[in-house]
Amino acid sequence: GDRRLIETNTTHMLEGMLAHIVRQEIRAVQSVPDLFKAWTQLVLPNPDTLHYEQLSLPPATPRTLFNVGITNQRTYAARTLPLPALKQLAKRAETTLNDVILALCSGALRRYLLEKNALPAQSLTASVPIAVRTTADENTPNQNGMFLCSLATNLAEPLQRLAAIHRSAVEQKQRFHQLRSLPLPELPTLGAGHIMRRLVELYGHTKASEIPLFGNLAISNVPGPTQPLYIAGAKVVSLYPCSIAFHGAALNITAQSYDQRLDFGLIACRRAVPDLGYLADLLLASFQELHDALLGPGPALSAEASSLGHLPTSL
Repeated sequence: GDRRLIETNTTHMLEGMLAHIVRQEIRAVQSVPDLFKAWTQLVLPNPDTLHYEQLSLPPATPRTLFNVGITNQRTYAARTLPLPALKQLAKRAETTLNDVILALCSGALRRYLLEKNALPAQSLTASVPIAVRTTADENTPNQNGMFLCSLATNLAEPLQRLAAIHRSAVEQKQRFHQLRSLPLPELPTLGAGHIMRRLVELYGHTKASEIPLFGNLAISNVPGPTQPLYIAGAKVVSLYPCSIAFHGAALNITAQSYDQRLDFGLIACRRAVPDLGYLADLLLASFQELHDALLGPGPALSAEASSLGHLPTSL
């Protein structure tokens, strides 16, 4: 009886999987006309104006000491900046908070690489996650994408860097949404897990000089709780994020807002960035530099704030 039940359940499961694959194939075929029409709108001129739709190209990415194969050893650092002050800088510069965060990272990376005589003449780029979920998608899983943004590390003046980052972010977000409007067929997923594992293994064994780059590093800005949190009556002081480094991008910087704070978590391959704590300190120096440029010379951080967020830098 138990064996027959198992066989029946297995049969039903296999039938369900097969039906799902067939449906995916049918949808893929049905999407071909819409896909062809959408792509022609990108590659052909508008029939009314005979003008092409402007599509911004992604910024080129130079190779840096961050763009190498990684080991299994990590280093981690955390720092904190006051969220109201960052919002004030964004308002004064007429940019977004995300632009300011990218500019802080840019200033820190520029100085870090300059001191190592390793700053490329061409600007670094960052892969920046973006939420694409709309109000109509409330009952669907999280929907995220990514765009490539120039960090303007080739510019020495902080306000010029911020303005260039803002322009690049606006252009690349527009490009992302243009490409996102293309209908993509739903492809069969049978064996996808095994295929992805093999691709990751192959990617990991690729020579660092041959790894295709999508940004010199990833920089994320994650909105967090706007009110203080408590655990068993104890107030949660910070929410330091921790993301991942991967082959070709040995450094990852993530910022998460929490109450009146912006908590940074930096993680890197220890061999590629052994002094990650120093790079994290340069974020604070970059904040002071941008503060002075926008609001005039003066202490940007209180003594208490400048001492926050110094966690151990080795894992």
